[in-house]
Amino acid sequence: MKFWGKDENVIKIECDKCNKIYKFDKKYFSQITDTFCIPNTIIKCPCGNSTNETIYSDKPITISKDISDLHCPHCGSSQITVMKRGWKWTTGFIGMSKNQRVCMKCLHKW
Repeated sequence: MKFWGKDENVIKIECDKCNKIYKFDKKYFSQITDTFCIPNTIIKCPCGNSTNETIYSDKPITISKDISDLHCPHCGSSQITVMKRGWKWTTGFIGMSKNQRVCMKCLHKW
């Protein structure tokens, strides 16, 4: 499992087997930084693909340093590009400066 990032109340972790990103509540982690997180309980991938994807408490989950590890959470493709989020009539200029990843294979945006 790889540390993918953090939001206000959740930690995003990517499963090595299914390449999907799952959100876990911050209460399940004792330490959270920009590059790793340490769970305070047993963390297991919800996909259930493999029993060796269990992360035990006090074992750090680190961010991947290799850009080739970046995969689409929808189809698993590694053909990813980063684009500026566009303007929408409903949101106006809110969020104009943010970037989003786009899969070049299935066009999934996140």
